[in-house]
Amino acid sequence: MNDSEWEAWQANWTSAGGPLPDVRARAAHQASRHRRANVIFLALMACGALANAWAAIAGRAEPISSWILSLWIAAISIGFMWIQRGSRLRRAVSPREALAFLERRVRIERQGAQIVRWGYSACLLFVAIYFRDLFGDAWLVKLVARLVFLAFFVIALTAPWWMRRFTSRQQAEIDVWRRWMDEQQL
Repeated sequence: MNDSEWEAWQANWTSAGGPLPDVRARAAHQASRHRRANVIFLALMACGALANAWAAIAGRAEPISSWILSLWIAAISIGFMWIQRGSRLRRAVSPREALAFLERRVRIERQGAQIVRWGYSACLLFVAIYFRDLFGDAWLVKLVARLVFLAFFVIALTAPWWMRRFTSRQQAEIDVWRRWMDEQQL
């Protein structure tokens, strides 16, 4: 959508009753936030893969744990990239398209929580079982390590619930904007 089309939309909105929703600005903000999050995620996964490769080459890691960690990194990365397919925001976008982008963002965040639930839970179970003697014989250290693993396991399992709570406000705002556009026939 070019500037003249956008001005035409704004003219329609100013003649409409009720508040003017700033859908395009919100979508642009979410798109930049989405790009930053992807860069950070991919950088963390790349650092983990490099550290894992270094440990495997230097002989500091057991081969089975190195392979399983490599598979886990690949699975989590592919999962996150798969659920984000088609979620880019074009530069010239109408308010309806911006609203659809915001809805896709909410859906992606909720699907990402499912990946966290199953991917991290499986990884934590593997580490807890495979490295059960990693923390030595001190009972206090073992107790603290088990409690930390249990806390992370509970966080991973409940990720969809807290992500739904986090995104419910965004979804409610999207629903209000959609109703307003439908009422104004925009």
